[in-house]
Amino acid sequence: MAKTEGMAISRTQATRAGRVIAQFSEGNPEYSETDYSQAIETLQTWRSQFLRPTENAFSCLIHDANQGAVPVVASYRLKRQTSIVKKLCRKHSHYKLGELDDIGGCRLIVNNLTDLRRIVTAIQQDSLLGYEGLTKHKNYILTPEISGYRSYHYLSRIANPEDPGKNYRIEIQIRTFLEHYWATALETFSEISGINLKDPEVLGHTSVAPPSKIKAYQTAFAYVSQLFALQEGTGLISGIPSNEKDIKSYLQDSTVFHTIIDELGAAQAEVSAPPQASRTDNTKLFLLEFSPDDQMINVQAFSDMVAALEAYDKSENPSLSSKDAGIRTKQKRVSTDVQAHHELELNTNTVLAYANGRDNLERAYPNYRLDQHHFLEALQGFGLR
Repeated sequence: MAKTEGMAISRTQATRAGRVIAQFSEGNPEYSETDYSQAIETLQTWRSQFLRPTENAFSCLIHDANQGAVPVVASYRLKRQTSIVKKLCRKHSHYKLGELDDIGGCRLIVNNLTDLRRIVTAIQQDSLLGYEGLTKHKNYILTPEISGYRSYHYLSRIANPEDPGKNYRIEIQIRTFLEHYWATALETFSEISGINLKDPEVLGHTSVAPPSKIKAYQTAFAYVSQLFALQEGTGLISGIPSNEKDIKSYLQDSTVFHTIIDELGAAQAEVSAPPQASRTDNTKLFLLEFSPDDQMINVQAFSDMVAALEAYDKSENPSLSSKDAGIRTKQKRVSTDVQAHHELELNTNTVLAYANGRDNLERAYPNYRLDQHHFLEALQGFGLR
């Protein structure tokens, strides 16, 4: 990770770097390729400062879950550098790097809404994560997004012991397994199809697919989410039928929906994985690397944080080179090349996860093996397979 002579990056410095990245990507001649490279280094250092606060938040969450006897699958991650850059460079957006809420993130997956409510109560009573640390929450379970996304988000401010006096915004996501299976199915299908259905600007990427086709995929996933919401008794999406019969009728008649489940069913048989990585009882860190081009998943297990971070950086940083970003010395081509980079999926997707055992890791990240049998089994329970 990039460091700046042992000095921490301030929120103001981070925001300034984010502005350079966004404006350079738009072709602003005020900034050079050197300015862009320096801004990326600042982003890397700023991002690295979220590691310890995210770890601390994760430890608190595990403690709270154990105190409340709530069985969970848990993980944490730092938002990928390329994902941060894409967010900063979205058209018609005003994201500031120093104010992004989701650079550091933790996720808890629970069995049902009863367990979810219990863990939410425990978090609220935690002096670090609750009343003193909590800044806001977003209940996408009560009020799901139009896409069908459902999850409960907390945003806490967590101290960094390596940077005294400064707090970092850490996003905590809590969801049920059914909500999680839907979300990872969406991610997996995005991986398979090459259409990032999570991207709010995806309908404008006509080079990826016609808008009508993209919209049809989005609608099918929204209908499935509505079906799951009815099963769990959670908030419904406006504009979509609110009864099971009409939802199932729509999906059964939808060729797009059948394409989705056929693709998800076929994909998990196509991805190969090497034998399980060597591990010890202390192994809790896992580096997952998925190559869509090679249809290959690689998993490395680590007991040592430093070694895991070094492996993570080695895997991730090459994708941030000027060559991979499509940056050219001729300024007139910068905007076109960077936009093209944003529209393409990277050759390798990497995540560093913390989980209590590899079995739990695979439940938390089924999309990294394109294994969607839980999602497909849930649909089968509704007679949709």
